[in-house]
Amino acid sequence: MREVTSGEARIISQLLSGEGQRGQKPHYAGLPRSTYVVARRRIFQERWVYDRYVPNPALLGFARVRLQLARPYAEELHDLSVQWRSDPGAVVLWQHPNLLFGIFFDAPVHSPSRAIPRRRGSTAPVALTAGVDEAGGPSPPVEAGTGRQASTVHVIQGDPRTTLLPVYFDPEGAWSRLTRGEGTTAYPRPLGGRPLPSPARERFQQHPGFPSIVRELLSRTPSEGMEERPLHLRGTFGLPRSRRRLVELGFVERRLLVDFGRLPPVGGRKVNQVMLLHGALLPGAKVEELFRALVGEAGVNPFLFASDQTSVLVGAYAEGQHPEERGRSIVTRSEAGPGARTPPLEIFRRFLRGLDPYWADLQGLDVLLDHAYDRLKLPGSSPTEPD
Repeated sequence: MREVTSGEARIISQLLSGEGQRGQKPHYAGLPRSTYVVARRRIFQERWVYDRYVPNPALLGFARVRLQLARPYAEELHDLSVQWRSDPGAVVLWQHPNLLFGIFFDAPVHSPSRAIPRRRGSTAPVALTAGVDEAGGPSPPVEAGTGRQASTVHVIQGDPRTTLLPVYFDPEGAWSRLTRGEGTTAYPRPLGGRPLPSPARERFQQHPGFPSIVRELLSRTPSEGMEERPLHLRGTFGLPRSRRRLVELGFVERRLLVDFGRLPPVGGRKVNQVMLLHGALLPGAKVEELFRALVGEAGVNPFLFASDQTSVLVGAYAEGQHPEERGRSIVTRSEAGPGARTPPLEIFRRFLRGLDPYWADLQGLDVLLDHAYDRLKLPGSSPTEPD
């Protein structure tokens, strides 16, 4: 099997750092221009790296972002997957014999019924007591039960204007660890957050054609057809002005992702697993300190980190193939010799209780919804649009 060349690795590092997306002159990653152009095109054609337009749910009026992680019974896996996928707010859905994982954007005021596990022989949903209860206060995580579609279900949900998702599908940190790079430039990239007031943004959002512009942009793949264009017209630079304004004003962001399942080995190292871990915060433990310890002490850069201040869900890539290796296989810097790292499991136990890790081989992971934001229902439409 061929490996990623040093030149290809530099280009991927450049792409993930965001260089060239904000109007800078291309630096060609230290390569001759012709070599850079050919290698970059190959990276996208092979889908080692791909991109999506990711909406800011806080600016677009979504009331809640919801993450659900379940360990379904084998005979219920298909039905539960169909239920979750039928939710109009579902944008990410992963299925594996060991897990089902979904992310949902819930619309304001009237949210569609959640596709959650139900008891056998009943049409009533099993109550999910995680995140925020009906009274609006915190509630404990879901416990394992019997007679459900899943032995365990965890839910983390919250207002997208908060720090619910300080890291949202940002692979730059894991890539830097994998290539033993010098560090990151833009990591961690969040989802949502409370934006500063902007008169220009408010005026643009009040235009009657705004919803249709958002839907049209979310249905695009940023790099589709772009690799044949001159470098200065790739990405958001080649968009019509109204679509480009969506990105400039923060309604939508271009996000670069890595398909580690397709990616060849890098320097003899191959990411072939993903880990999703849920745990409840210990009394007095702080989410920010947990994240800093993972990055600084364990040398782990999660691609996903979510918390409702009661529980935490962490997503990380891993290299090991065997269960006995998994405790030390999360992509980190070397733990040998000077500057040895603290094992990730030790960090998790310091801050969390009820650790529940889920492991999946990338080759056996079915990605049923891959950042499918074009499925989202935005209120209103108009044939007209801002110029």
